[in-house]
Amino acid sequence: MSMDCDFKKSMASCQLFEAMGPSNRSVAISGMVLRTFESGETILEEGTIGTSMYFLDVGAARVIKKGLHVNDLYAGDFFGEGSFIATVATFKNQTKHFPANVLNRKRTASIIASEACRCLELSVKHFLTCFSDDDVSLQAVLRYLL
Repeated sequence: MSMDCDFKKSMASCQLFEAMGPSNRSVAISGMVLRTFESGETILEEGTIGTSMYFLDVGAARVIKKGLHVNDLYAGDFFGEGSFIATVATFKNQTKHFPANVLNRKRTASIIASEACRCLELSVKHFLTCFSDDDVSLQAVLRYLL
């Protein structure tokens, strides 16, 4: 089994994916893209629109807000969910279900690899295909991310 398959299999135990039904979970995980980043490489840029969120499998990264190092991320952490929620809610016309401070939010921090990192990327486009006919489950998963 490849490293990509091993990581995707382990993603099923992530609380976010446990909140999904089995078929949505399977579709979401199978469509995630393995991405690697070298030390010092920017994974997410503060102020941009969130078209993806990431799950850190290997490595570590720094959270940088307005030029200041405010936190560290390690294997098992996920990030980019704030702006991701806003983008998903906007595309699905679900804005009435979320507080105003969540919507139209751009990335609030940059994420910089502090060592070589391996992540799985979940794009908004792929995520939306998982819930094309299930707005109730979509809302439940997005609320989990809040």
